[in-house]
Amino acid sequence: MRAAADSAIPVGSPVHVFTYGSLMFATVWRRVVSGDYRSTPALLTGYRRHRVRGAAYPALVAVDPDAEPPAPALAGVLYLAVDPADLQALDAFEGADYRRIRVEVSVAASAGMPGRLPADVYLYLAGDRIEPGDWDPGDFERDRLEPFLAEHAPARASD
Repeated sequence: MRAAADSAIPVGSPVHVFTYGSLMFATVWRRVVSGDYRSTPALLTGYRRHRVRGAAYPALVAVDPDAEPPAPALAGVLYLAVDPADLQALDAFEGADYRRIRVEVSVAASAGMPGRLPADVYLYLAGDRIEPGDWDPGDFERDRLEPFLAEHAPARASD
């Protein structure tokens, strides 16, 4: 089932996509999209990455902006100018438990881009499955990447 896209997001325009979970890993990204995209490290504020009960992938949830202490910036990978066909593939990959929304992310000045850029990100909707504690990208890469690929992103015939 296709994820719902935010109605404020222009249809048909390439957009930047901020990834914070399994899609941060090039092996997963390349199995979902067809295009070849530049990427750069980026930071997202106002959100946290949580574990999902019974799943290897994370949930992105908004945090209270007045929380003390404030949530740290979330590190991820920003893919640049993703075309509409690949956005549809990403929507299908993320499924009904996620909604694509527009946010602003920060990139390092050394990336040769403005410091803040608009980007789409997938917000998790199934709040009853969110576990306390942060999802750890290192644990995913070490212990769960290969099984995740086999289950959620099998190699294409052309790979």
